[in-house]
Amino acid sequence: SVGYDPASNQKDDDADFVTETLQRRLYSEEFAHWHQWVKGEFVVMDNVSQLHARTELGMGGRHMRRIHFN
Repeated sequence: SVGYDPASNQKDDDADFVTETLQRRLYSEEFAHWHQWVKGEFVVMDNVSQLHARTELGMGGRHMRRIHFN
């Protein structure tokens, strides 16, 4: 099991593995979708389960990411 004990502020090795694995995937371009919008396009999504972020707003495109845990 993956565990964290708040009383001792200790994580087990499984927790470290899961955290490192998620971090690599969250920020890997391999798992990202880059989109160039075309006039008239729109998107419909389940916003609760989407992962979003964004790059700096400028004249070009932007990169969006978000994460939500229930």
